[in-house]
Amino acid sequence: MRSLIFTILLLTTFALFAADSLNISLLTEIELSALRGVDVHDGNIFAFAKSPKLYSLEYVCGGGLFIADSLTFSGFSMPGHSYLTGRWIECAEGKAYLADWTSGFHIADISDHHGMAIDTTISSATTTRGVYPAGESLFVSSNSIGMHLYDISDGAAYISTMSIGSAVMDAIGYPDGTVLIAESGADFSIWDLDMASSPIGWQTLSGEAVRLAVKGNTAFIAAWGNGVHALNIADLTSPSVIANFNFWDDDVYDIELWSENRLVVAAGSDGISAVSYTHLRAHETVL
Repeated sequence: MRSLIFTILLLTTFALFAADSLNISLLTEIELSALRGVDVHDGNIFAFAKSPKLYSLEYVCGGGLFIADSLTFSGFSMPGHSYLTGRWIECAEGKAYLADWTSGFHIADISDHHGMAIDTTISSATTTRGVYPAGESLFVSSNSIGMHLYDISDGAAYISTMSIGSAVMDAIGYPDGTVLIAESGADFSIWDLDMASSPIGWQTLSGEAVRLAVKGNTAFIAAWGNGVHALNIADLTSPSVIANFNFWDDDVYDIELWSENRLVVAAGSDGISAVSYTHLRAHETVL
């Protein structure tokens, strides 16, 4: 039997960190095997563990988080001392896309979150840090190579390589050709693929920028050793920091939006924390 400990902390008035623009409060947490990635799809939470292992989690209001299913499969064997090797996840249309470092990436069927299964594994000649599905395209963050683009309309077919960024940890691509990038070295950059020789906007941050999540004009950036940064990206050429907040385990590996004004955080060896956030200033409109 897997070891499972979950603690419900309904501390909606206890702020982990309060800036003049954000108030962060803990909702619940669950301890799992060492995690790297987390995503939310159809109301359920999916987590990608270091082992490699895929978890499906359900949330019951007043009862907390519990495991609905788990799937262990063959992939990159992550050494115990490895920290930032790729093991990140994005979900879309009943599929989970799993970045698996030197093992390329996997596509899992999660349409039944109680009975998950691996559909496809795509090997890669380079390292794979992150994956981001957008319609029929899959953006694959490939470290110093930049990004690979795949067609996922039927399986996963390689299209091209885009040499942008220095060491791409994560990327979010939009249909208009705008791409947001988290780069190794604690940088957040914004690119226009029509003129990709240099970024159109950037922000240097403390910590190691590893993952992105976006809601409206706010980008949340998991910064590994320095918690989570929140940035205003209303002006793509001049992103600005709104707030930074930390957790008990500073090694924040992933951050994902979960319903209105809630975030799910993968905090390394501490499993998953779910938090709520609110604005403290009435004129703040970025969310």
